[in-house]
Amino acid sequence: MTTDRRRGPSKQDQGCENESRLRAWLAAAIDAGILADRLADGRLVREALARDLDVARSVFYQNRRVKALLRKVESPVGLAVIAAPEGRSGVDIIQTIADLEIDETANLAASGASVGAVDRAASAELKALRTKVAALEEENRYLRSQLAKNGLIDTILPDTGRLPW
Repeated sequence: MTTDRRRGPSKQDQGCENESRLRAWLAAAIDAGILADRLADGRLVREALARDLDVARSVFYQNRRVKALLRKVESPVGLAVIAAPEGRSGVDIIQTIADLEIDETANLAASGASVGAVDRAASAELKALRTKVAALEEENRYLRSQLAKNGLIDTILPDTGRLPW
C-alpha cells in the first residue's frame, strides 16, 4: 500500500480496499444465506450496501473494479451461481463469479439499463465486428489474388515449360 504521510492511502489503494471489502461482504452474505434475499429483484440496493460496507455510494458508480464485480453478481449467470452454491464457501462462489466473462450488452439489457447505455455497448460491439469483417475481406482478397496467380501459373507452365518470372 502506497501512503503519503500527509495524504494517506492513494486512490488506487482505496479502490482495491473497497473491492476487497465488497468481496468479503458478499462472501459473508452468501455464507449467512442473506444474499439471495438482498438480490430478490436482481439488484443490490446500493444505499444499504454502502451503509454495510461503510463506504460512499459513489464507490459503486466510480470504482471500475467494484462496478464490474457488481455487474457480474447481478447478471443472470451470477445469480444462478449464487442460487446453487453446491456446498462451496462464499469466498469460492465470489471468486467464480469474479472470473466470469459476461456479455455486456446482454447484461445491460437484462438489467433494464438506459437505452443509451445499451446502444453504446451495442455500437462498440458492432464496431469491433466491422473491423473483424474488414480484416477478413482483406484476407479474402489476398487469397483470391494468390489463387489467381497460382491458377495462371498452372496454365503457363505446361505451354512454355518456364515460369513467368
